[in-house]
Amino acid sequence: MQKRKTRDVSHRVRSSIAHDFGLLPPPDGDHGALVNAAASWNDAQARAVRAAGSRFGQIEEVRRRFREAVRKQVGADASRGFAEFSRKHREALRGLLRTGSSATRRAAAHKAREQSIHLMSQAHVDRDKLRSLYGDFKKELSGIMRPDRASSALLKRVSLNEAPQPIRDIISSTGDVIHADTSDGLTIFTPPFDGWWWKGSWWRSGGDDPQIDIYPDPATGSIGHRSEWSDWDASDDDAFTLDYDTSVSVWYKPPKSGVLDVFILATCSSAHYDIYLEDEWGWSDSDSYMQSHLTANVSPVIDDEDRTDNWDTHIGGSPDGDSYIDDAFPPGNVQMFHLTTTQALAAGVWSMLRVGTYEHRFTFLNDVSTRQLMRNRWFVNAIFVRTQ
Repeated sequence: MQKRKTRDVSHRVRSSIAHDFGLLPPPDGDHGALVNAAASWNDAQARAVRAAGSRFGQIEEVRRRFREAVRKQVGADASRGFAEFSRKHREALRGLLRTGSSATRRAAAHKAREQSIHLMSQAHVDRDKLRSLYGDFKKELSGIMRPDRASSALLKRVSLNEAPQPIRDIISSTGDVIHADTSDGLTIFTPPFDGWWWKGSWWRSGGDDPQIDIYPDPATGSIGHRSEWSDWDASDDDAFTLDYDTSVSVWYKPPKSGVLDVFILATCSSAHYDIYLEDEWGWSDSDSYMQSHLTANVSPVIDDEDRTDNWDTHIGGSPDGDSYIDDAFPPGNVQMFHLTTTQALAAGVWSMLRVGTYEHRFTFLNDVSTRQLMRNRWFVNAIFVRTQ
């Protein structure tokens, strides 16, 4: 497990983009294949950096236009009054966050909400128009932040009974321990695998930098990540987004040319989310999305990876101190996934096969404090490959 932990509350807007990998050469020492794979992974990160930079720039522009629209809707005098009111109460709530009880802080926030609504009513703010502005802003923001590729129909979760009989026989006869072997054209990979890879990015406006752990480990077949983010002083348009890919990989040399039929056996260690939301004041709102996908790729181009939906959650609104906690899959749950490639591989040429996870998070906050945790970790028990 690798840790990526940072904290900086001095800047309201911050972002991070990073990647790393480790890879052994193929069993026959073909360093040319190793160099090609490494170059492909570095190219993928370069493209990811450019795409993330463009996406972050679009987010900033949308927020600028949104703030300008709100100022026009509310009016200059009312905006200054709201800003001063907000400043005083945020300072008071920050003090209670350090020294007061949760009940005291909740009571103070409730009083501030009532006062802010009264202040807005006195200023004759059109509540429906303001809500419409927020709705349009959230829609445009989520359109920028959503994953750039949809799930693929080529990779899907299947029942164990849908796997070929030789695979079912191997699993039932060996239990949890599967030994690497080749029989009747079926190649079986089990940990330790040949390599690992991850890339990730995040952007936030408001709150703390996220605390991130990444789990790719070829020795055990571990994949996934853990990220925790909090924002105890949300403004009208705070937001957070995160995208992380992690994977383990194996070298495969097809005995004949053709497309690949791949089955993946994986065990859930954790598929957990914990979202706490606390209304601050005013006409508050929030949306929090978490999505997890299993991924597979046999192309030298990482951007060609296939994804399948694994689990997701969406929590919205302005709850008053509510927690939403669940496990999408119980620890120890075993799943089978199936991929049939569209690209034929050449016989006798080393190819890289990756299996991993892709996680996406997006949160929008309008005067709603939050603490959020996503932890998704799986163990790849075995990869079964046959050339058709």
